[in-house]
Amino acid sequence: MFREYLNLGEELWDWSNIFEPVSFYIADLESHKPKYLEPRVDFFKKYDSQLAEM
Repeated sequence: MFREYLNLGEELWDWSNIFEPVSFYIADLESHKPKYLEPRVDFFKKYDSQLAEM
């Protein structure tokens, strides 16, 4: 989900470039558009035990 919202390819997960900045993965910084992140989007799924308490 993180990669999807940054609008980056699978190469983001390549360990050989782990210390590169995010800009390394963007071919054209001027025209790159990340996906809009709606307010209150949760990147982490809740466990059943967390949902039961709501």
